[in-house]
Amino acid sequence: MVTFADRASDASGRAATVEYGFTSQRLILSGPSQESSVFLTSPTMGRATMGRLELDLGTGDGLVPGPFGVVANDKVSKLDARERTTLRFAARDGRVTGELREVICEGSVVASDADSTLKSDFLHAYFDIGDSGGSKLRRLIARDTVSLSDGQGNGGTCDALDVAFAPNTDEPQPTSFDAQGRASFRDRTAKVDAEHLYATLRTPEGGGLEVAKAWGDGAVRFRRYTDQIEIRGEQLFADLDAELLEVQHDGALAHVARGPTVIKGESVTLRGLERTAIVTGPGMFDHSAGKGDTASRVTAEWTQGMAFDDAAGLLEAAGEVRAINRPDPWTRETIAAAELRVELEPAVAETASATTDDGSEDGLDALGGQDRPIRTVYAASAAHFGLGEELATVESARFVEPLPDPSDASESEPPLERAFRLSGIEIVSDNTAGTLDVPGRGRLFVADLRVPADETPDSPADDGEQRGAALFDWAGSLHADRALGQAEMLDTVQMSHTNTRDGSRAILESMRLRINFAPSEGDDPEDLFGGLRSAIATENVYLRTDTQELTADVVEYDPDAGIARALAEGFGTVRILDRQTGSPMTASALIWDLLSDRVDVVDPSTVVIPR
Repeated sequence: MVTFADRASDASGRAATVEYGFTSQRLILSGPSQESSVFLTSPTMGRATMGRLELDLGTGDGLVPGPFGVVANDKVSKLDARERTTLRFAARDGRVTGELREVICEGSVVASDADSTLKSDFLHAYFDIGDSGGSKLRRLIARDTVSLSDGQGNGGTCDALDVAFAPNTDEPQPTSFDAQGRASFRDRTAKVDAEHLYATLRTPEGGGLEVAKAWGDGAVRFRRYTDQIEIRGEQLFADLDAELLEVQHDGALAHVARGPTVIKGESVTLRGLERTAIVTGPGMFDHSAGKGDTASRVTAEWTQGMAFDDAAGLLEAAGEVRAINRPDPWTRETIAAAELRVELEPAVAETASATTDDGSEDGLDALGGQDRPIRTVYAASAAHFGLGEELATVESARFVEPLPDPSDASESEPPLERAFRLSGIEIVSDNTAGTLDVPGRGRLFVADLRVPADETPDSPADDGEQRGAALFDWAGSLHADRALGQAEMLDTVQMSHTNTRDGSRAILESMRLRINFAPSEGDDPEDLFGGLRSAIATENVYLRTDTQELTADVVEYDPDAGIARALAEGFGTVRILDRQTGSPMTASALIWDLLSDRVDVVDPSTVVIPR
């Protein structure tokens, strides 16, 4: 056994055979065993064991054509390669030093320290010479079946891994990693999968490592179990300091979820500091809460984009927007428009920036948003933008029985109990002022189909509440005021009212129609019409039933009593015609009981009987 030492590099070793070429400056250390014939010790490398070493003393290039093992000076860090290892030492003035420049290992490579283990079939380590001498790990490249583990369930796998380290540090400190090819990494709280992952790393005050920024490409999927966050897409970018998250999915919709709240879109951007969410292009929103009788669900879809500012309480969506709210199992509320803008109560300072379970702020908190009162709702139709004749709609339906699951298309809907549907070129609901406006043509349908508990076919209940349906059309505008309990419609107005108790129907046409209703306490647009109480029509009024029709200047219609009071202004007259006999009659005023078809005439004019 031959022993040797190099005073310049402070390296030493022993081998069974030593071959040295004075001219070629080539040194070969070998022995009978492939694994434990040559031993080297140096301050920079630690203790190395191998079967053969071929070293060029002039260039510092070395080759181990077989198994190679190293135990670092800390007695903890280890390296083992089973097939081939290339060692490249620094050389000065034509003489090799003990400072490592590169180590290239092939064949079942295992590198480990006190915290983790890296396995691969190829490993390439780059070193820099530190300010105080010695080799400092600068970069580590591993490929071919790469796996990482810390022995506590944390780690991952990929086809290739590239790790960069901070320069001139006593202990290696990773600053970034680049994983490619079926990359999958996990810890006790989260897991991420992608074809390509790149991240910049930092060391927090408490020690350890954390991701500062991250990029992902190709079938990205991120899951964090502590707060039920799940992200799926083709591209991902995250900046923890800026609380910024961007997810994109070409040709499909990226998926960003936090518990029961989901946002999908071609491009989804969440900014935690500003508490905003932006979806570019087509997308959808889904939020569920509660179970059983308290179950609720809100869904929305759009084709052009969506923006939500949680702090300001502003939600905007454009392009064939359709939002559905199911506040309970019996009710469905729907808004359909080309553009939708919802203004919520602004977030107060204490709740403007929510935190995660560990107390840190999270950019995904903009998804959850705390339930706050709605101030205004604005819906604009395709007709408003000159893109067709389709109107914006706001509707609500209350059913006799719970609705079936939305995903079950085979189940039919139960019978309606109450219904509300408002259509218009534009719809403006101001819950703060208690008003509802449709500036332009539109349509309103309200129906109360409930049957009172004490009502029977032989004994109808008289509870003072009108049961029936009313359809309104206008060409000018609609303005409703909850405080006054009134709504006014202008320009070519038509009302069609059906009493569900006896099936009678009345059609009322005029240039102006004011209706009185019993408002409820809710803030939704449909709650402005708690029940039709009366309607007053003026200017070119026309009223008809199946049996009679009249014209007048003013008509007051009472749906509860089924009575119409008609009045002529100035020297005008009210004209009523029996549609079966063709007999007309005129008067300055009359009272028509539509239920009994009785007419009481005030100041009658000449009766004309057709021949």
